[in-house]
Amino acid sequence: MLKKGICHLSVIPVRSNAGSKHEMVTQLLFGETYKVLEIVEDWLYIENDSDSYKGWISSNQFCLFNDISIAPNLILTYFPYTELKFKENSVLAVPGSQITEIDGNFSFNGNRCELNPNLVPIQQNIIDFAKLFMNTPYLWGGKSFMGIDCSGFTSVVFACFGIRIPRDASEQALIGKDIAFVNEIQPADLVFFANNEGKITHVGIAINQDLIIHASGSVRIDHLDSFGIFNHSMGKHTHSLKCIKRLL
Repeated sequence: MLKKGICHLSVIPVRSNAGSKHEMVTQLLFGETYKVLEIVEDWLYIENDSDSYKGWISSNQFCLFNDISIAPNLILTYFPYTELKFKENSVLAVPGSQITEIDGNFSFNGNRCELNPNLVPIQQNIIDFAKLFMNTPYLWGGKSFMGIDCSGFTSVVFACFGIRIPRDASEQALIGKDIAFVNEIQPADLVFFANNEGKITHVGIAINQDLIIHASGSVRIDHLDSFGIFNHSMGKHTHSLKCIKRLL
């Protein structure tokens, strides 16, 4: 019987194939659990329970998860991180990390992003939280403030509000309600962009009908129109609009 693991480090890189030279396609954040599907020498082929994403991790970063019944997860919204005591170890847990009642108690030492539950609509809470990632450098496969990609950004932000969405932009575009026009956009709608072949390659979070926050070079705010994203510093459109989806 193959094992089940838990991410016991701040982040664990998940690669496209077995071997440290292969590209990182995503990351496990602290507390995320996963199934081990295959073992090849010193590498484990795993499936993340949070988003069903599959990839390879090094066996020396494996930690056994043996608690079958766990309490509901607490999703950390401390920013940019919080020091978390796990057993005898200290871990810097980033937003989107999960805490479950396993293997002892936890203690916290950090600055919590206070989400206002009385703020209606919740969309504004999402936008305010997303802005905390401003200037985070772009990193293919990244999911933290140290480096993040476009769909990692959207998936982590929504996860911090208890909304689980797929890891990749092309899969995120398959969920939610279709919005036909830019002038119908509401805050926190997901906006998707495509390459010349029509393949979805980018996603961001609409702030309003004119602005979008997204990870491109870094997490930034750019102008949004019916053509796509207009980067004023470059003086041109950088992404072509494909579709708009509403999750809330």
